[in-house]
Amino acid sequence: MRSWSDAALGAVVLYLCWAAQAMAVEAGLRPAEEYGPLRGPAQARGVIVFSHGKTHLADPYLGLPPYLSRLHKAGWDVWRLVRPYAEDNEETSTNHLIDAGRTLRAQGYAQVAAIGQSMGGWISIRAAMERPEVFDAVLATAPAAFGTWATSTGKISGTNWRDNLNVVNFLADMKAGPRVMVFFFDKDDFDPGGRGEGATKALAARAGMYAVVDRPEGLVGHGASRTRAFDGLFGACIQAFLEAPARPGAFSCPEQSAEMRAQRFDLPGDLHVAGAAPGAPEALSRLPGQWYGFYPNGREVLVTVEETRADGATLVYAWSGLADEKGGWTRVTAQWDGGTLRSANAKRVLSYRPTADGRVAAHWERVDGSQPMDATLERLE
Repeated sequence: MRSWSDAALGAVVLYLCWAAQAMAVEAGLRPAEEYGPLRGPAQARGVIVFSHGKTHLADPYLGLPPYLSRLHKAGWDVWRLVRPYAEDNEETSTNHLIDAGRTLRAQGYAQVAAIGQSMGGWISIRAAMERPEVFDAVLATAPAAFGTWATSTGKISGTNWRDNLNVVNFLADMKAGPRVMVFFFDKDDFDPGGRGEGATKALAARAGMYAVVDRPEGLVGHGASRTRAFDGLFGACIQAFLEAPARPGAFSCPEQSAEMRAQRFDLPGDLHVAGAAPGAPEALSRLPGQWYGFYPNGREVLVTVEETRADGATLVYAWSGLADEKGGWTRVTAQWDGGTLRSANAKRVLSYRPTADGRVAAHWERVDGSQPMDATLERLE
C-alpha cells in the first residue's frame, strides 16, 4: 500500500512538471497551425490575435474556440498570443499583446483584431485602452483578471474577483478608435454582476462602434464562449461585426428562434414524426413532434418524438457539442411510466414529462444518479 508521503510526493512531482512546462513557454506570437498555412497580409481580410485564459497557461496550444474557425474560413489569419506562466500578470501580458499588435500591423495587415477569453479578454480591452491606434477591433468574452478557482471546493476563493468590475472603467477610458464587442454570461463565477449595463453605458458615450451581449439565454458559465452553441448563436454576428463598415453607435446581434437553433443539429436521414397510436394515454399522445431546449451547462438538446405506443414511444435524442467536442444523436425506445417517458442504458437515464403549460420537463443523469441536469423544452412548429 502506498503511504501518504508517497502520494504527496507524487502530487508534488506532478505539480512541478506542470509548472516547469508552463514556465518553459516563451512569450510571443504563434500561428494557429490547425487552420493550415497563413494567408499573409496581402491576401487575408485581416488578422486576429487570440489571447487565452489563465487555465491554458500550461498548454496554450489547446483547442481554440469554434467561432475562430468560422473567422478563419471567412479569410482571417489567426495567431495565438502565448503568455509564459511566470510572467502572466496584467501589466506584462498587456504589453506583450500591444507588441504583438504592432508587429502584425507593421507586416501590412489591413485590420488587426484583439480577441480573448477571461484574462485574455481583459488584456485585449486594456491593450486597446492604452494603445487604441494599434487595434481596429476588440472582442472580449467573460473578461476577468481577478479570482482564483479552488478545485477542492469547486468554488471561487477570496473576494478580489469583485475587482473584475473594473473592466467597465477600462471601457469608459477607451478613446475613440477600435470597435468593441463584449460578452458577459449568466452564472459566471468570476462576474460580480452589473457589468453589462455598465459596459453599455461606457461604450455608448464614446464615438466608436460597439456591441454588448449581456447574459444571452442558454449560454452559461465562464467558459461559455468556447462552446459550439456559442458559435452557432453568435459566430455569424461576430463575423458581421468585424467586417461591417465602421460607424458610431450600437451594433445588434439578431435573435435566433428555437427553430433556427434546431437547424444546427445532426439528425438521422430517416427522421420522421407519426401521429399518436390508438390507445396511447392522452398526455403521451400530445408528444409527437420536435422539442428544443438547453441544459444549465449550455448544451442544447433537440428531442424528436417519432412514434407513440400505448406504453411508450420511439424518440431521437440529439445534443450539441461543448468546446471542441461534436454533438450527436441516438434513437431510443422510452417507456411511459406514471406520466413520464423514461429511457435508460448502461451510462445515463433520460426522462421527459409533459407539463400543464404545454412544454416538456427534461431530465438527464448518469445511471448512478450523479450529475443531474434539467431543461425545459419548447415545441417547434
